[in-house]
Amino acid sequence: MDRNEVPENLLGCYHFSVEAVERPLLDQSQAAGLVQQHWGLQVLSAKELGSYEDRNYLVKCGPGVADKTDEHVLKVHNTHSSSIPGFLESQNAVCHHLGAQGICAPVAKLTAGDSRSIVTIQQPSGTCKVRLLSYIPGTILKAATKTPKLLRSVGRYLAQLDIALANFGHSGIRPTHDWAITHVADAVQQFSHQLKHPKHNATAQKVSELYVNLVMPAADSLRKQVIHSDANENNIIVDETAQEVVALIDWSDITVGWLVAEVAIAAAYVLLMTMTDCNTAGAPAEDQTLQAVAHLMAGYQHQLPLTDQEWLLLPVLMAGRLLQSTLIGHYTISREPGNADYVMPDEAYRWCCLDLLLSCTPQQMSAKLRAMAQSSPQAVSNPLTAHSNELGGGIAPCQRGAGSLCEVPNCRCLPPFKLELYLARYEHLPLQLSRSSCQPMKLRDLLALADPELQQQWQELELNYPPNIGSLQLRQEVCLHYPGTGPEHVLSCVPNEGIYITMTALLSPGDVVVAMHPVYQSLIEVARSVGADVKLWSMEVEPDTGKTYFSLNALRLLMTPEVKCLVVNVPHNPSGWLPTRQEWADVIQCAAEVDAWLFSDEIYRLLEQQPEHQRLEPAVTCYPTKGISL
Repeated sequence: MDRNEVPENLLGCYHFSVEAVERPLLDQSQAAGLVQQHWGLQVLSAKELGSYEDRNYLVKCGPGVADKTDEHVLKVHNTHSSSIPGFLESQNAVCHHLGAQGICAPVAKLTAGDSRSIVTIQQPSGTCKVRLLSYIPGTILKAATKTPKLLRSVGRYLAQLDIALANFGHSGIRPTHDWAITHVADAVQQFSHQLKHPKHNATAQKVSELYVNLVMPAADSLRKQVIHSDANENNIIVDETAQEVVALIDWSDITVGWLVAEVAIAAAYVLLMTMTDCNTAGAPAEDQTLQAVAHLMAGYQHQLPLTDQEWLLLPVLMAGRLLQSTLIGHYTISREPGNADYVMPDEAYRWCCLDLLLSCTPQQMSAKLRAMAQSSPQAVSNPLTAHSNELGGGIAPCQRGAGSLCEVPNCRCLPPFKLELYLARYEHLPLQLSRSSCQPMKLRDLLALADPELQQQWQELELNYPPNIGSLQLRQEVCLHYPGTGPEHVLSCVPNEGIYITMTALLSPGDVVVAMHPVYQSLIEVARSVGADVKLWSMEVEPDTGKTYFSLNALRLLMTPEVKCLVVNVPHNPSGWLPTRQEWADVIQCAAEVDAWLFSDEIYRLLEQQPEHQRLEPAVTCYPTKGISL
């Protein structure tokens, strides 16, 4: 495809507003005056922070609670941003949305008199809007030591952020803007005349051609959602001691864009930072810079895996962002030379990064980055996991790959939980066309089914910590469904906890497990993470009727003397297959003949359509010596 074949709405029609943007004119005393006037705070100091198109001030106020000073960021938006309906409101909304999900984000403080989050002021260039945001302490990524652990944390954080944004929307979010990564070819067309070096011009044209030939034809097939779209070195706040990301600030580029663009933009800036550091230190750059990107990608891939298509486009998108930033940076500096140190202090290294990304085909560069990411060890950063290791607690999950050891002592690793990642993105959308579970009951409807004695117990229930294994009364009630068991045989826990506890207690490296397949992922992956060899008892389809079933003959062939545990799920999810009572007896016999444990996931038991004919006896009851019912 050449430029003439690209649809007009994808190329050459976008006009960059940066040509009309002027930063507000405001000094420190005026910034302090705004805070005192509108928010009623006593300003102790105001210090200007770097900004591309706005004015930002770190404002210290006090005395506050317990005579401590409070810190805020006064953000004065340029006239263009201030004129977009709902634009600043969308930024406030997304930060509140993230905060509700436990993700740190800068929150706008309401004014003292009329509880507004946005204030309007007049500037020579026009009307500007102002917000007072919470200050998030930490170190910008640019100033931090970029260790593999920290870079993996950046990737994980971005993925978690994107998962949290999957169901977010706001009418004020712009569908596109100057920095949207879709406008790389437009930026080349509009600003490349500023490049004086012929080699730089050739590089810009090559990136533009890759965009036209690879990225734009795939535009409609790429995943899209709300993204931050500017995870650069100045917007990522980290805790250097914990080697973790604290927050992502400056939401002025929020848009509905390609999901892969989120991590590609961050990867581009990590590449640039590492290239700058390596060249400054006189160290070989290529391997270190690509490895830094690979650590970032490993963190993201663990939480939110990219598709093959997204991996292929990653190097081109990275090159596109670097070029786009360089071209717009040139233009911005020409309008405001005094801000050059903030806008683009590293131009020479940008061209080095572009040369590296273009040194082979996108397919080759993608394959190289993907292989390096797969070999990046995922260090555990969860403080609860770290605490369990300090206590000498056996096997703990981390974030590399199944059956692989990471840097943490005694640690075995689990792969991404694909089903839960999917549900995190799509289960709670406003409109549900189907469900994977029963329609939930309201608490009042549930309590209406209780007898007077039980209702009285609910009324007197204290919301306190129960016994770790479940209350005695609860375990006694559970026993009524499992004849022959007592409370001492019952452990009350969530299903994944029960799976994890059982597999790590029963299995050792080299043990053989036979498991139904397909099945809930943790029923297989936890065993694999322990080092067990998992053999699959695969579902089959009757050619005449199309019905699914599990062959007992196939199971008998799998149940060799070395099998330590048989894992089943009846009724089966997702097929709904339910063995007859004779078939169930045969399954149990298969386990008993080789003295194997039988771990039976019975989550859907008691939901049979014809319980008098279909309901099976629990594994713990009919195989009491080695049967476990979940």
